[in-house]
Amino acid sequence: ITITSSIKIAETAPKNIDDVRNSETMIGLSEEGLRKLSHLKSYIHEKLHCHHRVQHKDCQARMIIKELFSLLIKEPTLLPTGYRQSKHIARNVADYVASLTERQAYQIHKKTKPLMDLLKP
Repeated sequence: ITITSSIKIAETAPKNIDDVRNSETMIGLSEEGLRKLSHLKSYIHEKLHCHHRVQHKDCQARMIIKELFSLLIKEPTLLPTGYRQSKHIARNVADYVASLTERQAYQIHKKTKPLMDLLKP
C-alpha cells in the first residue's frame, strides 16, 4: 500500500486540498495486491462461510431467532419491562431480539422451549 500510494501521490502531485478532492484515488493497493486480496476473499468464503458446520450453525441461529420472535409476539409479557411500553409490539420484540448476544438468545431459547412447544398449534 505504501509504495503504490507514494507513486500515485507523486504522479498526482496535489498542491492543495482541492487537488486531493478532485483527483482519482491516491491511496490503495497495487494490481498485484488487489489480485491477492480477491484470492484471499474467495478462499475465506469457500473455506469458512460455505463450510457445512458454519451453514448448520447459521441455520440453527435463524431458527432460534424466528422462534423467539414468534413466542414474544404471542406472549409480550415475557419481554423485559422496558420493551413492553409501546403499542408497536413487533418493533419492540425485534429491537429486543436484536439486542441479544448469541449466547443470551440461546439461553433464553433453551429456557422457553417448553413454553414454545405448548403454544404451537
